[in-house]
Amino acid sequence: MRKKGIIILIVIIVIFAVIAFFTRDHRIEKALESIGQTIVRDVLLGLDRITLMAQLKGDTTNYKMRMNSNVEQVLANREKQTIAKNLQKAQQQVENYVTAEADKQRKKVEALIDKNKKTILSELDKTNQQVQKKVDEFEKKKKEVEDRIEQKKKKLSEQAKNKLKSLLKKP
Repeated sequence: MRKKGIIILIVIIVIFAVIAFFTRDHRIEKALESIGQTIVRDVLLGLDRITLMAQLKGDTTNYKMRMNSNVEQVLANREKQTIAKNLQKAQQQVENYVTAEADKQRKKVEALIDKNKKTILSELDKTNQQVQKKVDEFEKKKKEVEDRIEQKKKKLSEQAKNKLKSLLKKP
């Protein structure tokens, strides 16, 4: 379990290093420098109870000393806690960074879309105005042609009536 924690910590440090390298973000570089110091400090400050048992056997000229301690277990537990805390903090920092960068990029894309949308809508409006102008011209010409046809009809109708009248009068 201890190896997993160390591996996870190394992965986090590598992630931060890659981000720092590509973004040249000095805050991340400073965080990387202090992360090792922080872990050691937190582990040592978190030590609250260490037991040490010493046993001496034999006489003053020939003795054997035996020592037992919970230091290794206490350090391992505290290291796990510290690494877990730093892992969560690092994950949150990475998420915040990625979210911030994504927001910047999304805003750029949205601005580009808005700009192009306005241009396209403007062009579409111009085209619609041109089409409407042509429709109006067509309607005007149509009306003129219809009026001429109507006038010709009336004229021909009058001529036909007059011719009929003249034919009927000539007996």
